[in-house]
Amino acid sequence: MERSETIYQKEAYYLGIKIFNNLPLEIKNVAGNQKKFKIALEKLYILIHFTHWNSTLVKCELRTVLQDF
Repeated sequence: MERSETIYQKEAYYLGIKIFNNLPLEIKNVAGNQKKFKIALEKLYILIHFTHWNSTLVKCELRTVLQDF
């Protein structure tokens, strides 16, 4: 039982790393500040939720939204 828990814990850990590595650079740069990082993730989620991520508009909007960081 204990072995399978370890496997699941490792999978979650590696998934977290994979997700973090795929974040935009602007968000990774504020990862050292937990409050700014959380706000940046929330703004990214809103942008992705309401628009298509591959569009140029979203990339421009993301830079504009995160420029305060």
